Amino acid sequence: MELKISDTLFQQIEQLFAENKWSMDEGLQLLLGAGYSFFTTKSEDESDKSENRSRYLIQRLMAAESELASLRFRVYELSESNRNWNLTQGAVEKENIALKNLINQLRQKNDASQEE
Repeated sequence: MELKISDTLFQQIEQLFAENKWSMDEGLQLLLGAGYSFFTTKSEDESDKSENRSRYLIQRLMAAESELASLRFRVYELSESNRNWNLTQGAVEKENIALKNLINQLRQKNDASQEE
């Protein structure tokens, strides 16, 4: 099957897929499913529309909250990694300073012994 669409629309669809990290197949299935759902609910009577719309909005809310929880956990993990990196970096810097001081002391002793 072949479907002809404008280049602009195709670029917009590709951008949407890239933003959501969907493969072409996955993205097309989601778009076609969403479009099909839109048109099938549009043809139902008014009471069904309201019920389906409510169910749809609840599902969207649950999906958004789930994604938000996942993102919050990821932010927490990154924050912890960053904190640990900062602690490690501080320890390395302190050790570096201590080693430089030791080198300076040894150089001074070496210079003093060479002068004698």
